[in-house]
Amino acid sequence: MKKLLKTSVAVAMFFTTLTTFANTTDFSLKVIKEEGKTISFVLNDAKSVSLELKNDEGVVVYSENMKGNSDDVVNRTYDLSYLPKGIYFLEAETATKVITHKITVENNITMAEEALSEVYKPVMYTRGDQAMLQILDINETPVTVEILDAENNLLYEQTYNGSIDFSKKYELKKDMSEDYTFIIKYDNKSFIKKISL
Repeated sequence: MKKLLKTSVAVAMFFTTLTTFANTTDFSLKVIKEEGKTISFVLNDAKSVSLELKNDEGVVVYSENMKGNSDDVVNRTYDLSYLPKGIYFLEAETATKVITHKITVENNITMAEEALSEVYKPVMYTRGDQAMLQILDINETPVTVEILDAENNLLYEQTYNGSIDFSKKYELKKDMSEDYTFIIKYDNKSFIKKISL
């Protein structure tokens, strides 16, 4: 009976988390105008956004942390004339997801209207000595999980098949370490989550 109750609670928490994902207002990025080497765009439903512009080698050439106005809207215009010709990636990150858009700089600028990738961040919570990991993996990519102790010793590493509603439970031992670091990799992104027991 006790096991049935624990299982029921775990299932209820899983669906609560998925509902939270579904009810979270997603931010969106929309290009307003491309003119020469200037680009204007708007971020809607954006309370707080971290923006990075990376070159095709992944080097950050510009970054900015932004807060939305009273309507959670961010308007930005960037003059990218200082950039050499090539491919760049504009990455916008909020508390719940990361969106990447491709920008091509030639004699003028073009930015793809549709996102190159859209990745939801993992959710972790603890209950006693258990850590629960849940991911809304819309692309169903493989998920690699590494667990490190307080001294950064690798305790666990596993790659799982991806699923849209990925969920795993991990038993942690307080006598081994009170602090754990989870490194979660999927959809070409890495996320770090810290857990203290």
